[in-house]
Amino acid sequence: MAKTETKDKISQEGGTGTVRKVSGGFLIMAALVLVCVFFTHTVLLVGVGLIPTFVAFIIDRSPQKYATLCVGGLNISGVFPYLLDLWIGSNDMTMARAIVTDPYSLMIMYATAGFGWMLYLALPPVLASILMILAQKKVAQLRTQQREILEEWGDGIVTLAHQDGGHDAPPHEPDRHG
Repeated sequence: MAKTETKDKISQEGGTGTVRKVSGGFLIMAALVLVCVFFTHTVLLVGVGLIPTFVAFIIDRSPQKYATLCVGGLNISGVFPYLLDLWIGSNDMTMARAIVTDPYSLMIMYATAGFGWMLYLALPPVLASILMILAQKKVAQLRTQQREILEEWGDGIVTLAHQDGGHDAPPHEPDRHG
């Protein structure tokens, strides 16, 4: 066989000599099963603590998944201190159950996710308003510059711009001299 496979593992079956590719999805699933078996206490805490992130992932239909990123980032910040307590402490299922059943710890985990939702819902209109104000200031600045250029060069430049097919030429003001 002259061609070498770098991304997929190839295994020989029985004595038939057929080649079967093992997909990346299978390897990921096998790794997840191993993680769930050996780190059940961590999986329990992360699974319960990140429920709001999973919900945001399901609800968010945008291709960029901004809601998931916003909610997930803050939700992870609420779960992480308890994850550290689990890892530094006894690191067993009893400790994980104690954290998951503690209303205070759940309140912290879910409140940080709620703050993520609040940021996701509140910031876009605020940022849009700020950007609109900045754009209006820029337009006013450009209009002032435009008037200064017209005063310096005269109305002949406006006529030349219209003849060249310029659509962004300033509106022609009537001649005040006569």
